[in-house]
Amino acid sequence: MYEYVMLKGDTVLMIRHKGCFEGADTDNAYLEIAASIGAEKMRRVTTVIHSYYDVDSMTLKDTDYAAKAIFFAKMAKALNLTVPLIDYLTQIEIFEIEPSRADIALIYRDRMRRLNSSQHAYMHTVILQDDLKTTLTQAGVTDNDIADICWRSADDAETQAE
Repeated sequence: MYEYVMLKGDTVLMIRHKGCFEGADTDNAYLEIAASIGAEKMRRVTTVIHSYYDVDSMTLKDTDYAAKAIFFAKMAKALNLTVPLIDYLTQIEIFEIEPSRADIALIYRDRMRRLNSSQHAYMHTVILQDDLKTTLTQAGVTDNDIADICWRSADDAETQAE
């Protein structure tokens, strides 16, 4: 399950994963959000923050080259890109917060190792949960917007996309 919020004039996208994280949940969240808000709005995003902090189980499913290649093709189409997705992603700052549980963090790191070994690897920075506010501030999000975050559920993205 995930929730998301768009901040700073829709240039900052924060996705918070919770509970069970199965396979391509991050990729699916991207695709659902893109379908929900539209390609033009999604292309305005310059900063993405994924939080896996509240994930309490995780699998290694969909960490292979084929799964990532399929996602890259779908996402490039969803965004109506004229450049390869990997080139587009170099323009976006991507941050990730590891799961809080040590056993789940080990699985997360193994996922990242596998995914980063493919030609579809993209740069991301791992931050601590405690550094989230600083990271948002550096991305230009105001203290008021941080205090007033209103999460949208995955159901909201799916409903708008239909």
